[in-house]
Amino acid sequence: MQKKRGWLSRLLRSRAARDRDRETQRLMNTSITNKDEAYAVACHLDVLEKVQEYEAMASLLDKLACAPEGLILDRHELRAMRVRVLCKVGRFEEAERESHALIEVLQRFPGGTTVANNSNTMFWHLVARHRGDTKRAMSEFAKLR
Repeated sequence: MQKKRGWLSRLLRSRAARDRDRETQRLMNTSITNKDEAYAVACHLDVLEKVQEYEAMASLLDKLACAPEGLILDRHELRAMRVRVLCKVGRFEEAERESHALIEVLQRFPGGTTVANNSNTMFWHLVARHRGDTKRAMSEFAKLR
């Protein structure tokens, strides 16, 4: 039996959601010009992922991708995260284009990179290709290994 939540618990959850929305809006309206601002966006992305607010994540990832060079530690990891989030919100065509471009770039590196060889990146590429059919993507992924 699930425990019924009290009024205080519901109030705190609604305040937390309102605060998250405000922070998301603040970050969307802030230009990313230094590492502290980029770090604040990255931390907020982590919070949004925990509560599964993927639309807001997609918007912030788009903004972070436009940040000046040198502020983001690993643009390839950022792109891999963006592919996953785009799949979660159902933007499969965009996710497939992004994942294909990411894999092409990473294969140019001698010996590949951790992201190119990362099974997670390849899995989400297949999810995008199969338009969200995770069972079919997993079946194809198993054949690749």
